[in-house]
Amino acid sequence: MKQNQTPNTANFRPTDFSAILQSHAQRYPLMQPQDFGKLTYQSEFGPQHMIDNPAQSLSLLQHEWQSLPKQTPQPANPEPISNSLSRFHFASAGRPEQAAPLLNRLFMLTAQKQRGSQSGLQSRLQQLLALPLAKQLPGLHQWLAEWQSCGWPPVHHSAHFRNAYQPHYRLLRTEYALFFPVLLAVEQILTKDKPALLAIDGRCGSGKTHLAALLAELFPCRVLHMDDFYLPPAKRPVDWQQRPAGHMDLARFQQEVLQPAQSGQLITYQPYDCQQGRLLKPRQLPPAQLTVIEGSYSQHPQLAASYNLKIFLTINTAEQAARLQAREGDYYPAFVERWIPQEELYLQACGVETKADIRLDCSGWF
Repeated sequence: MKQNQTPNTANFRPTDFSAILQSHAQRYPLMQPQDFGKLTYQSEFGPQHMIDNPAQSLSLLQHEWQSLPKQTPQPANPEPISNSLSRFHFASAGRPEQAAPLLNRLFMLTAQKQRGSQSGLQSRLQQLLALPLAKQLPGLHQWLAEWQSCGWPPVHHSAHFRNAYQPHYRLLRTEYALFFPVLLAVEQILTKDKPALLAIDGRCGSGKTHLAALLAELFPCRVLHMDDFYLPPAKRPVDWQQRPAGHMDLARFQQEVLQPAQSGQLITYQPYDCQQGRLLKPRQLPPAQLTVIEGSYSQHPQLAASYNLKIFLTINTAEQAARLQAREGDYYPAFVERWIPQEELYLQACGVETKADIRLDCSGWF
């Protein structure tokens, strides 16, 4: 299954809760006191109170999704509410018969993982009360006092909010929401019950390793890293820095990984250790229906035809620099001088970004 899409995450910026409150007040000017209460409750507890019955949860989701009017507004997706949580508006997430089961599963996982507290809720309410909007919103203090007297139970959106904005969403961990198009594509691949290969390519610092780890958490798969298939310096061509992937052992990767992976067989490979400058002892990965390849150069034209799904992650220059400085420390200058130019040479020469099935701009995500 091939698809070309770039999800609408242009407005995504995870930030502190005070800023979240203010941005919601601007985006939804008809918010009532209980809508601010709901936002505060959700940001602390997530959907923790809604995990009793997965089958019922799925049924409600499917009914709500299928009942949406055709002209339902589609807010920016996802919509962060802080605390690694986002509202995921499912009107723009695809067809309900395909996407609803996955969305419900991620919703339930979010509920299981989220752990809030009364003290955390009170801290968030103090942030709300400290904002100028708290003085401008009629009835806020009275509503909060009544809510507290009831023990701060979960609340619904106000009728004003529902009528004006038609909210149809589920709370998800932000990483689930951001990578939802990839997760949905993977789930659909796994329904075909035959070996599949997925490659995650893109710019360094864009989140490739993070996505691979997330896939390993959510799906039965095995993960390999392109960093394990560097050519030893002595075996690189003299002009390797002028060649796309000139420092990669693509032939060994094809033989040790792609060939057995295509038939779902055991993979035995020797990872290359850059610091020691040598191949390590062979490692084995047991047979699996899905094999995930993570790393730059994974979608080189010599390899690309082997994959069932190609993901490309990108990031803006400023955030790439900030992430790599934090991650690499004293080794960061080597990225500026050698590895980023080498990577850009490959991306431009091979047209990797334009040939991917799903492209995600991860700037501002983490």
